Amino acid sequence: MTGAEPDGLERRVVAQQVVHQWVEALQCFRRFEFGFLDRSGRVLTLAWMNRAARHTPKGPWARIGRLGGYYNLKYYRGCDHLVANTRDIVDHIRRQGWPADRVHYLPNFADVTAAPPVSRESLQTPADVPVALALGRFHANKAFDVLLEAVAATPGLYLWLGGDGELRGEIEAQVARLGLGSRVRLLGWRGDVPALFAACDIAVCPSRHEPLGNVILEAWAHRRPVVAAASAGPAELIRHEQTGLLVPVDDAASLAAALQRLAGDRPLREHLSQSGRAAYDAGFTEGAVVRQMEQLAQAPVHRPLVFGLGLAMDTPALAPDSTASVKSIRSRWFQYAA
Repeated sequence: MTGAEPDGLERRVVAQQVVHQWVEALQCFRRFEFGFLDRSGRVLTLAWMNRAARHTPKGPWARIGRLGGYYNLKYYRGCDHLVANTRDIVDHIRRQGWPADRVHYLPNFADVTAAPPVSRESLQTPADVPVALALGRFHANKAFDVLLEAVAATPGLYLWLGGDGELRGEIEAQVARLGLGSRVRLLGWRGDVPALFAACDIAVCPSRHEPLGNVILEAWAHRRPVVAAASAGPAELIRHEQTGLLVPVDDAASLAAALQRLAGDRPLREHLSQSGRAAYDAGFTEGAVVRQMEQLAQAPVHRPLVFGLGLAMDTPALAPDSTASVKSIRSRWFQYAA
């Protein structure tokens, strides 16, 4: 294959090859705890998003597509079943005419790997100041522009902003214009997210468009209080004043008020942290999600059940030659780039 855009035949060949590679890798692990094989030994794979579902090869299995957003179902016409990671997306799928008995709710789970807190000194942050942590791609949907306006209106609050993207230049310019250079740290993409959670005081999700909000699940898992804009995903996840604080979308003043309230109220932070962790334990642990997968795997179908593996066209293929690779597959399975 050349650097040119592959034609239809080349796409099908690539998808077929990757499916075969991954099936071989998964056959190496017969334990259900990895979430790849059921107890009868049937392979369970998953078509990840639009292009992956579209190019998953046909075979002696039922193809299942996974949606993490409000997508057009034209890409999923070849699928027998669909799974969605929020109940609102399930409703969206049904509203497009998909049979109700062939769409299933299957949430994401979050990584709970513990880590010592990152050194605040290493991030030029005083030890005794409140710190808010936000993570994600620098994209308009993430509303980091609104977050910066809110931080500017919250004296004393520091912001760690992890991520990068096409709006980095605009974000840097806004930090300078608002005079936030002393209180905002642009961290880039980080490999030590658990350590960042361990060192911050507040997690914030300001997105104006957020189908789910993995950062909320991660914050809950790491016992950090959350304030979020009430876009679709956060509004479904969070019980206001119980498992987090919700503010209107694109409302910097309300976001600033919520941040200032949390920064100055330790009992409230502890309450939200404990309630958030309880919500995580109840429905978003790896074990809880795998149990739901097992139930779905036992659903009656006319062909052997295989969640069509579609990572070929939407995410980089991982070398299926080690336990570490399979663990990485597992960690990526339900978690998309923020």
